[in-house]
Amino acid sequence: MTLKTFSDKAKTFTFTYEFKDLDTAMVAGHALLGYMTGTYEVPSISITHKDKGTLVAEYVEDHKLNKTFKRICDSFKDYYNQPVDDEAFEERYKRERVLQLKE
Repeated sequence: MTLKTFSDKAKTFTFTYEFKDLDTAMVAGHALLGYMTGTYEVPSISITHKDKGTLVAEYVEDHKLNKTFKRICDSFKDYYNQPVDDEAFEERYKRERVLQLKE
């Protein structure tokens, strides 16, 4: 796998995204850091949080990454609304896992 690099003429861009709460903004910020670390040879990104859920990412690149960053952040919109105590899910998981182990 070849990691990307940016040119000497790269610019600094700012991406801002509003979340419902600070916890979700922090989780999404970690995801953006992971994206940059996994994509670029020398990732250059700074994540800050404002107010009660605003994520601000400053990064260096030749082109804007707003579409990519928005797609990543959109996936965290309902992050804390996932059912935690879904008994049907747990039972289904256990049955599937038992079947896998029997094979």
